[in-house]
Amino acid sequence: MSIESLIDSYKQEIDSIKSKFNIERKLLSKSKFSGKIAAVDSGIFRVQLGRMLYARIKVRGVLFDYSNSVLKAHNEIRLEPYFDIQIFSNEEDWRKKLNEERIKAEYELLFHIYEVYHPDILLVDGSFIPPYFSNSLLDITSKLLKLPVYAISKNTSSNQLTSKLGLNMGDQWILAYILKNSEYTLPKKDKNPWLDFYFTYIKTTFLPFKVEFKSDVYLLDVLSLIVNSSYKFGYPWIMYEVDRLARIRKTDIIDIKQILKRKFRRILRYDE
Repeated sequence: MSIESLIDSYKQEIDSIKSKFNIERKLLSKSKFSGKIAAVDSGIFRVQLGRMLYARIKVRGVLFDYSNSVLKAHNEIRLEPYFDIQIFSNEEDWRKKLNEERIKAEYELLFHIYEVYHPDILLVDGSFIPPYFSNSLLDITSKLLKLPVYAISKNTSSNQLTSKLGLNMGDQWILAYILKNSEYTLPKKDKNPWLDFYFTYIKTTFLPFKVEFKSDVYLLDVLSLIVNSSYKFGYPWIMYEVDRLARIRKTDIIDIKQILKRKFRRILRYDE
């Protein structure tokens, strides 16, 4: 079922509670921001063999110049071509470990970009509180939030706005029907128990994007960037571009398979 069909199926329910959902919202005004913006994303390929997980994390960043609502990309930025990790554990543990390693690799690249290239704005794909978040990520995330960083989520199950109305649906679903294009919700404090930051939703085409932030200094500029550079499915081009660079390619998969073949050959020789 398409997203549009799902929304239509909720239409009657949404109509009945729309008057109760008194969310404050504003129409975005045009930004006059001019400066540098950096974005980071990562791709993962993993192979599970019994209790062993072998994974490759590919982290990429891109630096952009932004002026008069026009983005110009520079070359990609990376610390390493990729990070390969090997984990022996049960499935729940390796999912947590893999998520931690991915986030740490992304944030370390953000720190490097900020120190070397001094961008005005940093963007990261996803949430500051991703799945499998734990205390082991508190220090590095707290450090990151001291920078002018904004997290953009294209898919989120957050229901901090709808839960108080007793609705069994996420914020994105109801806001897709309530918000008009280029409208955003007034910032609210996130209710997570770990970190102190805020969030808003901005609509480009259909499902609105959730934007998390600590400082709102560049918030309207980031929201304007999302709207003005809306690309496939309303996703901002800057995030689409860094996602493209971070994707796992066929060459990565072939390389990992060769690594695993060499590992198992050594194990078999040793057993003999």
